Amino acid sequence: NTPFLVKTFYGIEMGVATALWFILVAAVFSANIIKSKVSKFQHIIEKIMGGILILLGIKLAFTHAK
Repeated sequence: NTPFLVKTFYGIEMGVATALWFILVAAVFSANIIKSKVSKFQHIIEKIMGGILILLGIKLAFTHAK
């Protein structure tokens, strides 16, 4: 029973908040000091994320849809 105008405001607010979040993340990770620190551990991060994705894929493969 929420009025349309309130729903519209909520939608716009969430869109703006999401856009600001991604702008902040992009700005932080494009900073040279952050890039140099992350590049030292990038291969480890990629292996960990790859392992997590493989485990997720295995879990999904063996999960039965209801």
